[in-house]
Amino acid sequence: MDTGRYAKLFLSESREYLSELNSALLELERGGSDAAVARLFRAVHTMKGMGAAMGYTSVSEVSHELETLLDRLRSGSLAVTPAIMDALFAGVDALEQAVDLVTAPLPQQLEVKDIITRIRRAGEQVSQTFTAEFAIPKKDKSEASAPAQKPARHIRIDARRLDTLMNVAGELVIARDRIAQISERLGDEELVEATRHASQIVATLQNEIMTSRMVPVWQVFERFPRVVRDTARTLGKEVEFKIEGKEIELDRSMLDEMGEPVLHLLRNSLDHGIELPSDRVKAGKPRVATLILTAERDRATVLIRVTDDGRGIDQNRVLPRAK
Repeated sequence: MDTGRYAKLFLSESREYLSELNSALLELERGGSDAAVARLFRAVHTMKGMGAAMGYTSVSEVSHELETLLDRLRSGSLAVTPAIMDALFAGVDALEQAVDLVTAPLPQQLEVKDIITRIRRAGEQVSQTFTAEFAIPKKDKSEASAPAQKPARHIRIDARRLDTLMNVAGELVIARDRIAQISERLGDEELVEATRHASQIVATLQNEIMTSRMVPVWQVFERFPRVVRDTARTLGKEVEFKIEGKEIELDRSMLDEMGEPVLHLLRNSLDHGIELPSDRVKAGKPRVATLILTAERDRATVLIRVTDDGRGIDQNRVLPRAK
């Protein structure tokens, strides 16, 4: 099978599953539930199958080891501990790296021996006592009996096709206006009425195309919790990260452009704004800092804010550099 033609599709789908894995890992680390483990298991199982079908052995091998470890967590034969969480995070990082390498212009396989060994060692513990921090509660019977909702239907479309459709819709609007002028000059009532109806159809088409380019901000924001978690641990800081306004929608191209600036703001907040836990306690603040990323709509404008309860900006240091 010529896998080259499917590499882009594999990369696109893999990124979605990797995002799901990071989201579920963060949920599990915060106290978690059996639902989080189930999400993790489904995602790595799917990636294992995708990797095997494409001949990407590094992807399928790492996925297989993660799946084995998660299966033991799912069955209750293994306890969720900080060591296992670290191994899971490392495994997902390796999986992401493996995906990037096999889909690069010059594909290559990631050396996975070390990460596989680490995952296996994490699973060798025999403790069957769940800690309070990572306890996975049993699913409520009423929740289990709830009817499953029918999933939404989606289709993948290259953004360039939407750009082309938008351009065509713009040409249609110009043609519509020209026809409307001609019909009014001729004074034919049937032609005027038909033109008005066609105008409504063109306007609806243009609006639908514009709407199809809109995506909720969570599609970009969902990668930030993992970045915040890793950066905070590296800096020795304790942070509760919140995202508000995930449902706000923006044009896809605009959303892609704002990803890096927002990430830079978050890192600045963690690095320079938020204090070390000991310093916060001395200042009479909660040991755990709060970092909030907010998206909100203000009429035709979408406002993106990054706020924290840290020390703030030292104007005496900033103003001299700004002059």
